Amino acid sequence: ACQDRGSASETKPAAAAPPAVALAAGVEAEFGPVVATLPAGVEPSRVDDGYVLPGMLAWIEERTPVHVAELPQSGLELGAWVDSMQLARDSAGIPKTEHDFEYRVGPKKPFKVGAFEGWQLTPDAGDCLSREAYFVVGTRRVMAGWCVDGRGDLTVAQREELVRAFIATFKPRAGTG
Repeated sequence: ACQDRGSASETKPAAAAPPAVALAAGVEAEFGPVVATLPAGVEPSRVDDGYVLPGMLAWIEERTPVHVAELPQSGLELGAWVDSMQLARDSAGIPKTEHDFEYRVGPKKPFKVGAFEGWQLTPDAGDCLSREAYFVVGTRRVMAGWCVDGRGDLTVAQREELVRAFIATFKPRAGTG
Protein backbone atom coordinates (compact mmCIF):
# COMPACT_ATOMS: atom_id res chain seq x y z
CA ALA A 1 0.00 0.00 0.00
CA CYS A 2 1.17 3.49 -0.67
CA GLN A 3 2.24 5.43 2.32
CA ASP A 4 0.41 8.62 3.15
CA ARG A 5 1.78 11.69 4.88
CA GLY A 6 -1.55 13.49 4.73
CA SER A 7 -5.20 12.62 4.82
CA ALA A 8 -6.53 9.96 2.47
CA SER A 9 -9.53 10.52 0.27
CA GLU A 10 -11.26 8.40 -2.31
CA THR A 11 -9.26 7.36 -5.36
CA LYS A 12 -10.06 9.66 -8.27
CA PRO A 13 -10.82 8.18 -11.68
CA ALA A 14 -7.99 8.54 -14.17
CA ALA A 15 -8.39 11.53 -16.47
CA ALA A 16 -7.91 11.06 -20.20
CA ALA A 17 -5.20 13.73 -20.27
CA PRO A 18 -4.28 14.96 -16.79
CA PRO A 19 -3.08 18.54 -16.57
CA ALA A 20 0.69 18.88 -16.46
CA VAL A 21 2.24 19.26 -13.05
CA ALA A 22 5.68 20.60 -12.31
CA LEU A 23 8.21 19.86 -9.63
CA ALA A 24 8.46 23.04 -7.55
CA ALA A 25 11.84 24.74 -7.63
CA GLY A 26 13.86 23.83 -4.60
CA VAL A 27 17.29 22.95 -3.34
CA GLU A 28 19.89 20.35 -4.22
CA ALA A 29 20.37 17.42 -1.84
CA GLU A 30 22.74 14.46 -1.81
CA PHE A 31 21.42 10.92 -2.23
CA GLY A 32 24.57 8.82 -1.94
CA PRO A 33 26.46 9.25 -5.23
CA VAL A 34 23.65 11.41 -6.67
CA VAL A 35 22.73 15.08 -6.28
CA ALA A 36 19.08 15.87 -7.01
CA THR A 37 16.83 18.91 -6.85
CA LEU A 38 14.09 18.64 -4.24
CA PRO A 39 11.01 20.86 -3.90
CA ALA A 40 11.44 23.67 -1.38
CA GLY A 41 10.92 22.47 2.18
CA VAL A 42 11.53 18.78 1.42
CA GLU A 43 14.24 17.13 3.51
CA PRO A 44 15.52 13.67 2.59
CA SER A 45 15.94 11.08 5.34
CA ARG A 46 18.14 8.00 5.62
CA VAL A 47 16.35 4.64 5.29
CA ASP A 48 17.79 1.28 6.28
CA ASP A 49 15.17 -0.88 7.97
CA GLY A 50 12.77 -2.77 5.73
CA TYR A 51 14.44 -1.75 2.48
CA VAL A 52 16.24 -4.13 0.12
CA LEU A 53 18.84 -1.39 -0.47
CA PRO A 54 19.63 1.22 2.20
CA GLY A 55 19.54 4.77 0.88
CA MET A 56 17.69 8.06 1.12
CA LEU A 57 13.95 8.75 1.05
CA ALA A 58 12.27 12.00 0.03
CA TRP A 59 8.58 12.85 -0.14
CA ILE A 60 8.47 14.96 -3.32
CA GLU A 61 4.72 15.40 -2.85
CA GLU A 62 2.31 14.60 0.02
CA ARG A 63 1.64 11.03 -1.24
CA THR A 64 4.78 10.43 -3.32
CA PRO A 65 7.81 8.91 -1.58
CA VAL A 66 10.95 8.26 -3.66
CA HIS A 67 13.72 6.00 -2.36
CA VAL A 68 17.19 6.44 -3.93
CA ALA A 69 20.03 3.99 -3.30
CA GLU A 70 23.41 3.11 -4.76
CA LEU A 71 23.59 -0.42 -6.15
CA PRO A 72 26.38 -2.77 -5.04
CA GLN A 73 29.34 -3.10 -7.39
CA SER A 74 29.04 -6.06 -9.75
CA GLY A 75 30.86 -7.49 -12.74
CA LEU A 76 27.47 -8.14 -14.33
CA GLU A 77 26.00 -5.88 -17.00
CA LEU A 78 23.19 -3.81 -15.41
CA GLY A 79 20.37 -5.72 -17.17
CA ALA A 80 21.80 -9.08 -16.08
CA TRP A 81 22.15 -7.80 -12.50
CA VAL A 82 18.49 -6.65 -12.48
CA ASP A 83 17.44 -10.06 -13.88
CA SER A 84 19.34 -11.91 -11.14
CA MET A 85 17.88 -9.70 -8.41
CA GLN A 86 14.34 -10.09 -9.80
CA LEU A 87 14.70 -13.86 -9.98
CA ALA A 88 16.07 -14.06 -6.42
CA ARG A 89 13.26 -11.91 -5.05
CA ASP A 90 10.49 -13.74 -6.91
CA SER A 91 11.80 -17.22 -6.05
CA ALA A 92 12.34 -16.42 -2.36
CA GLY A 93 8.71 -17.18 -1.58
CA ILE A 94 8.13 -13.83 0.07
CA PRO A 95 4.98 -14.24 2.17
CA LYS A 96 1.92 -12.04 2.04
CA THR A 97 2.41 -8.72 3.77
CA GLU A 98 0.24 -7.15 6.43
CA HIS A 99 -1.65 -5.60 3.51
CA ASP A 100 -2.54 -9.13 2.28
CA PHE A 101 -0.80 -9.17 -1.09
CA GLU A 102 2.15 -11.21 -2.24
CA TYR A 103 5.21 -9.18 -3.10
CA ARG A 104 6.26 -10.26 -6.59
CA VAL A 105 8.44 -8.27 -8.94
CA GLY A 106 7.84 -9.62 -12.46
CA PRO A 107 10.01 -9.11 -15.56
CA LYS A 108 12.07 -5.99 -16.22
CA LYS A 109 11.13 -3.39 -18.84
CA PRO A 110 13.24 -0.64 -20.45
CA PHE A 111 13.38 2.66 -18.54
CA LYS A 112 14.29 6.09 -19.91
CA VAL A 113 14.09 9.53 -18.31
CA GLY A 114 16.08 12.34 -19.91
CA ALA A 115 19.65 11.13 -20.37
CA PHE A 116 19.15 8.08 -18.13
CA GLU A 117 18.45 4.66 -19.60
CA GLY A 118 18.19 1.42 -17.71
CA TRP A 119 15.63 -1.07 -16.47
CA GLN A 120 12.40 -0.86 -14.52
CA LEU A 121 10.66 -3.38 -12.29
CA THR A 122 7.03 -3.07 -11.19
CA PRO A 123 6.59 -4.88 -7.87
CA ASP A 124 3.08 -5.83 -6.79
CA ALA A 125 2.27 -3.25 -4.14
CA GLY A 126 -1.44 -3.83 -3.63
CA ASP A 127 -3.52 -0.71 -4.08
CA CYS A 128 -0.88 1.55 -5.65
CA LEU A 129 1.57 1.57 -8.55
CA SER A 130 5.06 0.71 -7.35
CA ARG A 131 8.14 1.05 -9.55
CA GLU A 132 11.88 0.55 -9.22
CA ALA A 133 14.20 2.02 -11.86
CA TYR A 134 17.83 0.91 -12.19
CA PHE A 135 20.20 3.13 -14.18
CA VAL A 136 23.65 4.76 -14.19
CA VAL A 137 24.42 8.29 -12.99
CA GLY A 138 27.99 9.21 -13.89
CA THR A 139 29.80 5.94 -13.18
CA ARG A 140 27.54 4.76 -10.35
CA ARG A 141 24.61 2.40 -10.60
CA VAL A 142 21.55 3.65 -8.73
CA MET A 143 18.00 2.60 -7.97
CA ALA A 144 15.06 4.96 -7.62
CA GLY A 145 11.93 3.35 -6.18
CA TRP A 146 8.53 4.97 -5.76
CA CYS A 147 4.88 4.26 -5.12
CA VAL A 148 2.00 6.36 -6.44
CA ASP A 149 -1.78 6.31 -6.27
CA GLY A 150 -4.66 8.49 -7.45
CA ARG A 151 -5.86 9.64 -4.05
CA GLY A 152 -5.89 13.28 -3.02
CA ASP A 153 -5.40 16.11 -5.49
CA LEU A 154 -3.28 14.33 -8.13
CA THR A 155 -3.80 11.37 -10.43
CA VAL A 156 -1.38 8.44 -10.81
CA ALA A 157 -0.19 9.93 -14.13
CA GLN A 158 0.52 13.30 -12.50
CA ARG A 159 2.49 11.71 -9.67
CA GLU A 160 4.44 9.60 -12.16
CA GLU A 161 5.26 12.84 -14.02
CA LEU A 162 6.57 14.40 -10.78
CA VAL A 163 8.80 11.38 -10.10
CA ARG A 164 10.20 11.43 -13.63
CA ALA A 165 10.88 15.19 -13.33
CA PHE A 166 12.70 14.53 -10.03
CA ILE A 167 14.82 11.74 -11.56
CA ALA A 168 15.67 14.00 -14.52
CA THR A 169 17.46 16.34 -12.03
CA PHE A 170 19.92 13.63 -10.94
CA LYS A 171 23.61 14.27 -11.50
CA PRO A 172 26.78 12.71 -10.08
CA ARG A 173 27.88 14.03 -6.68
CA ALA A 174 31.33 15.66 -6.88
CA GLY A 175 34.05 13.09 -6.37
CA THR A 176 31.87 10.06 -7.13
CA GLY A 177 32.34 9.89 -10.92
